[in-house]
Amino acid sequence: MPWRRLAIALAALGLTGCGAHRATVTVAVTNHDGRPIRGVDVWLVGTRHNDTSDASGNAAIHGVKPGIYDVRAGKPGYVQGEATVTVAKGSDPEPESIALA
Repeated sequence: MPWRRLAIALAALGLTGCGAHRATVTVAVTNHDGRPIRGVDVWLVGTRHNDTSDASGNAAIHGVKPGIYDVRAGKPGYVQGEATVTVAKGSDPEPESIALA
């Protein structure tokens, strides 16, 4: 019977999503004129989470645990930009904007 109780407890944890939330951090990257930049590397400092901006200058970093992160964006020919994002448990953070000079 102990195995059955363990199985029920694990199933309950899975159904409630305890600790399972992973957020998506969205970043819009532009130049100093506000035009989107494609092909910018965007990453969360100190993690393996990263993405590259698309033709609209947007990058979406998935699977981020709750916490406070420094977000950096860089591409050859531009000065690297940075922002700070807070990921709260249970929701995705507001989109960030980074302008590269």
